[in-house]
Order: sequence, then C-alpha cells, then structure tokens
Amino acid sequence: MKKIIFGCLLLCLTTVSAVSAQDYEVYNKLGSDGVFMTKGDQSGFGGVYDTVSGLIHYSRFSVQAQYKLKLDPNGTFDSYSLSGVAEKANVWFRPITGLEVAVGNWFYQALPGAYMLVYDEYTENGWYGKEHVGATFTFAPVTVGANLASMTLNDNFSMKVNFGVNVALAKNLNIGAAYRMDNESIGIFANYGGMDGFYFGGGYTYKGISLPQTFLRDTYKINLSGGNNHVLDFTMSYTTGNFQFAGDAELVITEKDWGTPFYAGGLFNMGITRNINLKADAKWFTVFRDGENENNPWAMELYPRIVFTSGAHELTGGVKFTFRDTNLAKNTSEVKTDFAIPVSWKYTFK
Repeated sequence: MKKIIFGCLLLCLTTVSAVSAQDYEVYNKLGSDGVFMTKGDQSGFGGVYDTVSGLIHYSRFSVQAQYKLKLDPNGTFDSYSLSGVAEKANVWFRPITGLEVAVGNWFYQALPGAYMLVYDEYTENGWYGKEHVGATFTFAPVTVGANLASMTLNDNFSMKVNFGVNVALAKNLNIGAAYRMDNESIGIFANYGGMDGFYFGGGYTYKGISLPQTFLRDTYKINLSGGNNHVLDFTMSYTTGNFQFAGDAELVITEKDWGTPFYAGGLFNMGITRNINLKADAKWFTVFRDGENENNPWAMELYPRIVFTSGAHELTGGVKFTFRDTNLAKNTSEVKTDFAIPVSWKYTFK
C-alpha cells in the first residue's frame, strides 16, 4: 500500500510541478510484460506494471524521477508479488552558463556515438556517468565531463572518477573519448548523421564491458569468464519515406582464448498510417568459445509489434519470441523457445 501511495504522490507532484516549469516531460505507462506468456513448460498471465515518469526543466535546474510498481508472477504463475522501485531520481543544477552538475541515480553522461539504435541504450563503455555525482562543462564545440563512480571513506580511502570528452566537429558529427577508472577502460566513439537519410555511430574500447556477456549473465545466469581487451561497436540506420532500417553489432576480442562474444541486432519500422506504425526488432547474443569440449551459448529475441498514437495516448501490442541454447558442454545443444504478448498504454501529460 505504501508503494501505491508513493507512486500516486509522485504522479501528483510531477504533474503539479510541471505547471510552473519552462519545459517538461511527464507520462504514465500502464502495461504487462505478457497478458499471456510462457517460461519453459509453465505459462500464464505475466503480471502488470505501472510506471510514473517526470522530467521537469527550469532555467537553473532540472529534476527527473521515475517510479515503477510491478505485480510479478512466480515461476509457476500460481501466485504474484507486488514490488516497487525508484528507477530514476536525479537533479541537474546549472549554476553558470555551460556548467551542469548532476546528483542522484540513472542520469546520462554519455558520448553520442555510444548509443546503439536497436539495443536502444548507450553501451556501458561510452556511458561514463550514471549515478552519485557528475559534472559536465560545455564550451562549444567541446564538452568535458567527470563522474564520481565510487568513494570509500575509511582507513583505506579510495576514490574512482570517470572522465569523458566530446567534440562536435560539425552539426551532425561528434567524436569523443571516455576513461572509466572503475573498469580501467578507455574508449573512443564517433557518430555522423550528415548524409541524407543515413546515420552511423560506433567506437572502440580497450578493456571494455561486453554487451553479449552481460546480457547472457543477467538474463540467463550464464557466467563466462574472460578479460575483454578489445570491444568494437557499430550502429547505423537508414530512413526513407515511411520506412526505417537499423542495425547494431558488437564484437569482443578477449584474452587467453576465452572466446569471442558477439551481438547483432536489426530493426524495421514502417509508418502504415499517420497514427499506426509497424515495428519489429531482433537481437542475437552469443559467445564463440574456443575449447574443443565447449558449446557456444546463444540467445535471440524477436519482437514485432504495432504502435498506435493519438494525441497524448500511445498503445503498443505485439508478440515477443525468445530462443536460446544455454548449455555450455559440447553435444548438449538444446534450443528452448518462449513467447509473450506484451501490451502497454502510455499517456503523456501535455
């Protein structure tokens, strides 16, 4: 009950605060990860969620908050549990022109070229600040930033700071670099959108975080060791008329013959009418392992859907398929398939 009250209060607070703001983005999203879904040999209702999100801009500061309330099923779909999480809570201060200071969690200090279009998120290697305290200073065309990633206050004092710099060489051309002290990685990213209909982005990171290894670990609990010495990222899109095509790829070269993680994604978007879009994306994650007695684990997601927009309303419905082979031993390959019917209704306050 406290979580429900908190979510209602957040919605009221963001809506009321937005009235006096110079600019704002406030929405409520109600949906289900699957009105019907399967997990292995079990199936049932996939629960329901409600997300309240607000981003409010004033002349000297911006405030962002996002809270998600979820009713999730257990593994056999015979009982459900209620939980809530504050997904985002941060404040950006602008004390002087060009300087922004962020405090909180899940804010964005990232290089433009590190955004993967199909994956729909920045790579960890180009996202150098997302929580605690961060600051960026822009003196066109250069933006520099720093983030306090961690700090220990005891007899063994330690502090790790991440850094980023981006140069806007032209209106549609950026090149930047990020050094993450928490991972001891350094990456260079660039993006270009100056060609008619085309967009390109990507970069290289030394000792970076592997997207396919992270996905397989977090989603399917497959822990694959390996030092990620070299991470190569690429993303692109082409838009013509009512059609958009996009693709992602990440290749990771590891040390000590620990295999080759690989991710590839594709997206197709078509405007059927002014209010209806057909959208479909596919993502494939794998690790090509080098041992003679090892299988290559992989997972694939396929998600076609229809998006209907009308004024402040956005309705989405589709079918999400997942295919995976998570066996690690050779000659034990077994492809498992699940599917879900996710739906959502998003209302944006104007």
